[in-house]
Amino acid sequence: MKKPHPQSVTSTQCQCDYLKHGANDPHNPIYFDETVNEYYFRSKFRGRESASVIYHCPLCGGVASGSHRASLFHDLNEDACREVIEKTKSCVTIGDVIDILGEPDDDQFAEIEHQESIEKSPRVDRVRRITFEHLYDDMCVSFVQQIDGTLSQAFFPKPLEKGK
Repeated sequence: MKKPHPQSVTSTQCQCDYLKHGANDPHNPIYFDETVNEYYFRSKFRGRESASVIYHCPLCGGVASGSHRASLFHDLNEDACREVIEKTKSCVTIGDVIDILGEPDDDQFAEIEHQESIEKSPRVDRVRRITFEHLYDDMCVSFVQQIDGTLSQAFFPKPLEKGK
């Protein structure tokens, strides 16, 4: 078994079943997702639910489970990623990207909370994110105009169609 995460220091499988027992205990925040074969913590903060994948058993340190998540998505097309990077290397704004790639499939503002201290309310910044889904059959491309004005890009594999 390979290491499940870049920061992992072991590939030894969990032997104590702590996570398995925890996922079966309704009073424990550990859950198991059979679709992707992953244990995760579920939590709620300021009314928002979130889930965090558990890569290693907190009791014995062994690998929690072998995730199947990657098998549900296309592999990233590295040639297509390089093509987008090359086409947009001179872009400094979202408008520049739209001029080169055309209209995005999604254009929205996202709110990012920055909790500077427990005593203060979080600062909320808005960033603009555009996403192109129609450019490639196997991946989406997103661009974000950051708070400091810089432009970042990200590539996301599309899910495989069921039965393929």
